[in-house]
Amino acid sequence: MLAKPVWEGILIHHSFSKDHGTLDWDNVKVWHVRDNNWRDIAYHNGIEVVEDTIQILRGRSLLERGAHGGSVLNKTHIGICVIGNFDLVAPGPEIYAELADLCTEYQAIFRIPKEKIEPHSKYSEKTCPGKLFDMNELYKRLK
Repeated sequence: MLAKPVWEGILIHHSFSKDHGTLDWDNVKVWHVRDNNWRDIAYHNGIEVVEDTIQILRGRSLLERGAHGGSVLNKTHIGICVIGNFDLVAPGPEIYAELADLCTEYQAIFRIPKEKIEPHSKYSEKTCPGKLFDMNELYKRLK
């Protein structure tokens, strides 16, 4: 059995990939479980607009490491995927607000500093969470 993760940070993603386009939460899960033969979706949470309502979606348990940022980051960073392609369209203010609330909650529980809420692109050649995703906007909204 793997050791329980010790959360030191949060890694922010979007659901666009060059090989799959933009996927919704359910299709991301299908891709991860069926196509990659993973046990579950890679992320701990998702944020998606469903029928004009923003929903925070549950993924992997926080008692287990993710599969979203490489072997080291999967053990140290909670993975949150915002559904959308933020290379083409900037997220709206409501997305930043929900994401900031969720990150603030995790900061309080796990004592995660603001500097450790990071874009996936910091550790990857991908643009994730997108060229038009403004991390400074997210940082301004953290409580």
